[in-house]
Amino acid sequence: MFSNKIVKTILTFLGISFGIGMASAQDLQPVQWHVAATKISDNTYEVKYTATIDPHWYLYAQDISEGGPIPTHFELDTPNAHFTETIQEEGAVIEKYDDLFGIIIKKYATEVVFVAKIESNKVLKSISTNVEFMSCDDSRCLPPEVINLTTKVE
Repeated sequence: MFSNKIVKTILTFLGISFGIGMASAQDLQPVQWHVAATKISDNTYEVKYTATIDPHWYLYAQDISEGGPIPTHFELDTPNAHFTETIQEEGAVIEKYDDLFGIIIKKYATEVVFVAKIESNKVLKSISTNVEFMSCDDSRCLPPEVINLTTKVE
């Protein structure tokens, strides 16, 4: 049988190793976001959400089949505002079979711009959006993340 000292030493080592691994995973941020909003009429705005993706990493499209990664999803956090249509994706989409998930997936490398039209019954000085997304490289995925993107209207 193991002595209590050996068990405590093993558990301490595992705890430290796990903590270091989690800290390293948390430091990875392979997707950087930028947002800009423009007023295009009295109550309509265009918002561009630009995702810049580190080399060898991917960000997933908005329409992913069940069983795949978490699709990129936008939810307005601005009172009295709503999306008027499906958010458009502008970028070089990669659509192919993905070994990690075992299905055909649409994803982006390098950069993608999501373009949204928003209407409001009030004049907006800023627009706030929550974005849920997931990023993977060829061998691992980071947990899904939700961030808030807020920008002034130009």
